Amino acid sequence: MNRPRSRGSERNRHDIDFPRDGGRPRLRADHPTLPRIIKNSGVDDTLTIGLLTAVPYVVAVVAMVAWWSRPWASC
Repeated sequence: MNRPRSRGSERNRHDIDFPRDGGRPRLRADHPTLPRIIKNSGVDDTLTIGLLTAVPYVVAVVAMVAWWSRPWASC
């Protein structure tokens, strides 16, 4: 039985190039990644782009550690 694909899988299938020679799949050039969004906003320094890209991940790690270390009074 053929099931229709969800729209998410169709979008992902079109955003990724799968090389025929068995190489590594690559995102297409027009796919908006965070470093590309930062670069398009006017930041040209590679180090600055890297540091700005790391900010959401650092905030997420701090939030996870804070959530993990909170007291479990309701248990």
